[in-house]
Amino acid sequence: MAEEPKQERRAFLAIALAMGVLLVWNVLFPVKTPPRAPDVVVRETVSSPPALQDAAHPDSSAALALAAADSTAAKRLAVPGETLTANDLAPSDTSAIVDRQIVRVANPSLALKIDGRGARLTAATLPEFHESNNEAVQLIPEDGPGALGSLLVLDGRTIPLDGETFRLVEDTGASTSADRRVVWELARPSFTLRKTYRFPPTGNLIHVEHELLGDPPGLAGWGLGWAGGMRATEELRGNTAQYFQGSALAEGKVQKKTADALGKGPVEFPGSTFFVAVQNKYFVAAIVPEADHRGPARLTRIEGDGATASHASVAGEIRVERTPGVASNIVGYDVYVGPLDFEKLTATKLGIEGVVDLGYAWVRPLSQLLLKLLIWLHTVLPNYGIVIIVFSTLISLLFFPLTFKSAKSMRDMAALKPRLDALKEKHGKDSQKLSEATMKLYKEAGVNPFGGCLPLLLQMPIFFALYAVLFHTIELRGAPFFGWISDLSQPDVILNLPFAIPFIGSGVAILPIIMGITSYIQSKQTTVDPSQQAMVIVMPIVMTFVFFSFPSGLVLYWLTNNVITIAQRFMLKPSPLAGATVGG
Repeated sequence: MAEEPKQERRAFLAIALAMGVLLVWNVLFPVKTPPRAPDVVVRETVSSPPALQDAAHPDSSAALALAAADSTAAKRLAVPGETLTANDLAPSDTSAIVDRQIVRVANPSLALKIDGRGARLTAATLPEFHESNNEAVQLIPEDGPGALGSLLVLDGRTIPLDGETFRLVEDTGASTSADRRVVWELARPSFTLRKTYRFPPTGNLIHVEHELLGDPPGLAGWGLGWAGGMRATEELRGNTAQYFQGSALAEGKVQKKTADALGKGPVEFPGSTFFVAVQNKYFVAAIVPEADHRGPARLTRIEGDGATASHASVAGEIRVERTPGVASNIVGYDVYVGPLDFEKLTATKLGIEGVVDLGYAWVRPLSQLLLKLLIWLHTVLPNYGIVIIVFSTLISLLFFPLTFKSAKSMRDMAALKPRLDALKEKHGKDSQKLSEATMKLYKEAGVNPFGGCLPLLLQMPIFFALYAVLFHTIELRGAPFFGWISDLSQPDVILNLPFAIPFIGSGVAILPIIMGITSYIQSKQTTVDPSQQAMVIVMPIVMTFVFFSFPSGLVLYWLTNNVITIAQRFMLKPSPLAGATVGG
């Protein structure tokens, strides 16, 4: 029996290589957020101070009842001269009326709501970016523990102060030339925690400073956290495994964890951590401690609720060891709250640009180069769809000598098929002689049997890099092309089915179908072996299914490349090897 044709095995190899680089991820759209509030201070009274809360640290529930003077916890922790007692953490007069104050600050890039309950953020709005309802993007989930809450490390437990009411002691008010300072204090019998926000007149960076006045025994450490995770600023649909992430620069590298990866429990970074960040697809909040205060960090899964009940977010915190025996400890943090814009993150000079997902480490330099090229082209061509078409054309021109040579090789391989079949008939029972005769035929004809795969392999790094750029970078968010293609970072869905189809989901897109048709034409042009006709049909169908969940910008790139390749192959003349006698 004759061996399986070598060109068929090569075709299967090419298909396997092509399919191995196609990743299936679903893409998401925006949801409604509350409107931005004015720059005011609001007061409300609270009948009694709340107990210490710990939604993010359920393992420390015993210690969290200290403010209510739980007798069991007080006895367990009250070791005079060695550790804090319930009275150290609770207000001196638990029946006192406490003013709860809310401060709102804003500049053109960022608006914050700071709640006296925990001196934490309960809203972070980005006026320059909008959601599908045309309201400004709001990053902090409502009714959650908020963000930038203070933490104490006591008896091996990390205790958040999100439920404690801080007193507003200073607010310099809005200024066009200087940072606005908002200072809060939490006074306890053995210490006072002073928390200062510095808010600049422009930009997405703020500064938070912790000052611990007093020398409370037993208090091992303290820190800052983003406990509430991030809101979904796009519509959540299909597979959202990569939508919410947390990052930490620890052990010499940026380590990223998705909400799914944190499903088995928090991930600790016990050493010196340069920053901790939480993010969704397009926006990030990064906490960067000053150089002398880089301590351990932790990322935690936060379960969703309401409209996002099936989607978990990520919370993060970073801590520092307290210096005992001093009257005042001071720790400063730079905090970035804004878009995942690589250039803007790099400009902060905080080393946080690594949170932008630009693909695998080996492809990131290429991703950065492609991103800069696309942004530059956009300064000349105002439509990113046209930019992608022009970019795909430039790539095709760059690879034209190689792809044209590859097409000629495939054409000549097809022309040699009758002689290859004759060799199989002649040497079918002797595989060594068949191999030697086949290679001799290829050499005499000047044909490279692997030439058809080379252009695909060389373009794979560009495909990987472009996927990362189109899927993750803020520049493509909401960028329209024309007609039904309203967002090049999302699939161009025109119809939502009442059920989900494997690999496709419930959305039906048009560009992948057109791309599949062009892939069929492209395969048909060079395939003459009847044993490969099935692949001519199967491969375009499989690619169509896979591309259904890809950003429409990436599908547009591949479609443009297909059209150019088809045009190039129409330019080919019939092979001079057809009917010629070469070797034997």
